[in-house]
Parts: sequence; structure tokens; C-alpha cells
Amino acid sequence: MAAMSILIEYPLLAVLPAIVFAGLYRVSRRPFVLVVALAWLLYGIYEYAMQERILCSGECNIRVDLLLIYPVLLVGSLIALGIAGLGLRARLRRPEPDEATQRSPKRRASAPAHVPTRGLYGWITHTELASSDPAATKAWCAEVLGWKFKSSFPMPGGGEYHLFAYSDQGGGGIRQTRPSEIPGSSFSVHVADAHAAFEKALREGAEEVLPPTRVMPGVTIAVVRAPGGVPVGFAGP
Repeated sequence: MAAMSILIEYPLLAVLPAIVFAGLYRVSRRPFVLVVALAWLLYGIYEYAMQERILCSGECNIRVDLLLIYPVLLVGSLIALGIAGLGLRARLRRPEPDEATQRSPKRRASAPAHVPTRGLYGWITHTELASSDPAATKAWCAEVLGWKFKSSFPMPGGGEYHLFAYSDQGGGGIRQTRPSEIPGSSFSVHVADAHAAFEKALREGAEEVLPPTRVMPGVTIAVVRAPGGVPVGFAGP
């Protein structure tokens, strides 16, 4: 606790733990870690205002407020470190194949979980068909192309998403076209981290079409427009 007293003399040092916890939030995606980062930042601003006599016009050397602030920051930081560690471990941990197959089958109304495949990063593994009549398209693809369909699941905006597979490494889904949308197809590239792939694409000159959006357990999708106007989708954790 005494070590933190240096922040009274140099309040802007509180920005350092704020940056650290912001970085941990970026890799762990745990909201509490972000809250702690903001708490450190706000404390730095508060302490700076106290030093400059903005919030304190009298005797500022007696700081009873720190008896509450310091313990809250320390305990919150320890908890955030633990949560960030668990979050990072969960993102890096790859479930065993048996673990996924041994789970009880879910009812049709539930979205299926997906396990990313490391060996397919960079591959086009998902093709989406936007159809004005998804049921008819599904029946045609099964009969003519021999595609195997899995259990359909409801989409947030209404209608059902029909998952199909044409090999062990590739497949996709059929959905209802949106208002004014022309029927067609699009593809998604399998990536290790949809958020990271999306951000890298924008840095390299792509334009945002759809920001990272979680569509089912284990799957986040994003779409950009690559140089030349080509839409490219990303799919991954």
C-alpha cells in the first residue's frame, strides 16, 4: 500500500496500469478487466486534479479518501489479472474432438457450437447462399449437388439458417435474402481470430462492411471490402 503513495506525487503514473489492463482486455475480452483499466485511468485524473488543487482547496496532505481508493484498486486489479488469465487460457485452449462429440445433442432451436480447425486457417471453408426461397434452394442442393445438411437453427432477424457440408473441410449455409437484397453467394475465410483478422484487413486498406459479430457459440464473422471492391468474409473465434 505504501508503494502506491508515489502516485500522489506522480499521478500520471496511473496511466501505466490502465494501459496494461486495457491490453489484457484486448486479448481476454473480459468486461471486468476493462472496468479496472478505466478505474485506473479515472484515478489518475482524480489524483492529478488533487495535485493541482482543482478538487482540493484546503489541506490536501490528509488523504482519508485513499483508505478506500487504494484497497479497491488493488483488489480489483488482482481479480482482473485472474479473470484475464482465465479468459486468455480459454481463447488459447483448443477443445479435444471427443469433447465436442460426447456432448448431448441440442434441440433444433439451439445454434450448434463450432470448434475451429487450426490446419484450415486461411482457407475458404464457408460459403453462404442468400436465397429468396431457402427451402427450395436447400432441397435442390441436396438433390443435385449431393450436399449434406445439418440441423437448421433460427436466425436473430427471423427465418432459419440451413447448414450444409460438401466435404470434411468445407461447407456453408443458406439464408433468406434481406429486403432489397439480390440472391447470390459470398464466402468466408477461416481465421484464428475474427477480430484480429478484421482489424488487420482495415489497416491494410480494406473497407468495413460488417464488424465482428458473434453468430453462434465459437463463431464470430466479419466482412470487409478488399482493394478492388471484392467482399471478403472472416469466420473464427
